[in-house]
Amino acid sequence: MKSNKTFTVIEVLIAVSILLTVIVLTGTIFRGAILSWGQSQVLAKSYQSLKNIFLRISKEVSSSVRIDQIFVPEEVSVFKADSRSIFFIYPAEQSLREVGYLFDVSKKALIRRESSCDFDFNTFDKEQEIGFNIESLNFSFFDGSQWFDSSDTIPKAVKIVLTLSYKDFTATYEEIVYIPVGQR
Repeated sequence: MKSNKTFTVIEVLIAVSILLTVIVLTGTIFRGAILSWGQSQVLAKSYQSLKNIFLRISKEVSSSVRIDQIFVPEEVSVFKADSRSIFFIYPAEQSLREVGYLFDVSKKALIRRESSCDFDFNTFDKEQEIGFNIESLNFSFFDGSQWFDSSDTIPKAVKIVLTLSYKDFTATYEEIVYIPVGQR
């Protein structure tokens, strides 16, 4: 009897199909890993951006200037805010600046406005988008006894609730900024 040590066509086809299955599965796993890594990088960048936004808003809002701290007529507004925007006078390095934050629903972005101080919150020198992928933004204001959706005077605290959204991921963040110079 002669020993046959060659492969049949069926054995070769089975081996090739197993090899192709392993290659396709490996490619799918790598593709999924790369997509997940990319999404995690975007989320990490969004979290970092969000942290910087909260730090910046907290620093500036907590330093807002009260009427009795500057020499202006009392009828001039130094703070104006509603549930989607906040404008105030901020002491910059050598001058007073008007600073405002507002939520642009169409762009899903947080806008920061800044201008020299003319006590008119409708005019501004610079506008910058500082937050992206924002689903919602809500400000509320504490006068010492209750929370309000708007304020024309500097409150004792400002609550910021921001919802970040990216593809299927949504997260809501909240921070309360205490204003040591708030109305007494």
